[in-house]
Amino acid sequence: MTQSQHRKRSKSLISLSILEAVSPPLLARLLEPHAAFLSGAGLALDDSPATIARLHRALAGDDVPEDLVDALLQIEALADEDNHDDMLAQAGTEQLDLFAGAKRLSSADLAFTIYLDHRDVFQAAAPALGTERVTRFVEFCGQPLASAPTFSSRTRKERLLEAMRSWFAGRHRTGYVELEVIEGPTEMSFHIVHGRPAKRRTVISEDECTRTNLSYIPDKHDLIIYDERTHKLCVNAQFAIENNFYRRAIGEVYFGHAEHFQPRSVFTGAPLQEEGPAALSTDGVDGLRSVTLRELVVERPRHATVMFKGDDLSKELQSRHEREVIRSGTIAHMRFALGVAGRVRPLKVEVSLPNTLSYDRRIAPDVVRAFLRKRGFRAVRREAA
Repeated sequence: MTQSQHRKRSKSLISLSILEAVSPPLLARLLEPHAAFLSGAGLALDDSPATIARLHRALAGDDVPEDLVDALLQIEALADEDNHDDMLAQAGTEQLDLFAGAKRLSSADLAFTIYLDHRDVFQAAAPALGTERVTRFVEFCGQPLASAPTFSSRTRKERLLEAMRSWFAGRHRTGYVELEVIEGPTEMSFHIVHGRPAKRRTVISEDECTRTNLSYIPDKHDLIIYDERTHKLCVNAQFAIENNFYRRAIGEVYFGHAEHFQPRSVFTGAPLQEEGPAALSTDGVDGLRSVTLRELVVERPRHATVMFKGDDLSKELQSRHEREVIRSGTIAHMRFALGVAGRVRPLKVEVSLPNTLSYDRRIAPDVVRAFLRKRGFRAVRREAA
C-alpha cells in the first residue's frame, strides 16, 4: 500500500472529538497555512458545533492537504489523558515552560501547543509515547448485492437518525444524536455522536477557590464502517447491545432487512492449532516483515482456561506439551505483533473470537487484512484478494 493510499484511508478516521476538544485559537493556528483549503470548502472558521462538524466532513474529502491530515492524526494520538503526564515530562527534559502565567492546558491543548510551538519536542515524544489509537471493531457479515445502496440519500439518513434518537432515548441516554455519513472509494463511514447516561460530579471552579456540583450529559462517539469489498459491517461502540442495534438499524434502513448483517463467526484460531509456527509466516503478504504471537487464550471443556503470554510465543508453539494443550481446546483470543514495512514499532493486532478485531486502523489496514486472510485466521473467506 502506498503512502498516498494510506492517507486516503486515514482521513475518515480523523475524529470529531479532537476538533471539538481543542481551544479555537489553537485550531485556527493549525489551519492558518491551509486557508486555500478552507476557502475551497466554503468554511469560515468559528467555534460553533455546526462549523466544527462541517470541518470534520471537509477533512474526509479528496483535496485535503496531506500534511494537515498527518498533523491531526499525530496530535490526536498524543492528546489523551494517558499521555498527558508523559508529554509534560518530555517537555521538562527540554526545559520548556508551557505554563507561563499559571496557564492551564487540557490534554488536547497541550498536544496542539507542543506541535505548533515545539515541533522538535513533539517529534521526539511521538515514538516514545503510545501513538497507536487501538480501536475495537465487531464485524458482522453481509450478503453481496447486485448494486450498492444509495448512502447519500437524505431520506435514509433521516430514517436512521430517527431510529437512533428513539432507541437511545428509550435507554435513558437522551434523544440527542448527530450522524455524519462519509463516502469513500470502497468504504462508507458512519460517525455518530450520542449521549451517555447523565452524570453529577464535584468540580473545581475556574478561580480554584471553590468546589461546586455539576450535572451534565457526556457524549460518546461511535464509528461504523461498511466495507463494500468484503460486505462486512464493522462497528465500534461501547456495549454489545449497541453493536446489535447498529447492525439491525443499518441493515433495515440501507439494505431493506434488519438481519442483512449476521453475527457469524468471522475469525478462527485453527491455523495455530493445525500449523503451529507456520501460521505466522509472512509469505505472500506485501509490506509485512514479521509476525510474533504474544498472547493466546485457550478455553478447554471441563478444564481451566489457559493463557500463554510473553514477548514471543514461538517456543510454546513448537513444544509438544504446549501444542497438545493448544489443540485440546478452543482458541478464544490471540494477540499479534506485526512488523510492518516503514514502521519501527510493531503494530499490535488483537483478535477475539468470534468476531472482534482490535488495532489502529490508520496503520496498514490492508496488510492486517491480507495477513489474517492468507494465513486462514478469517473463518469467512469471501474477501477480495
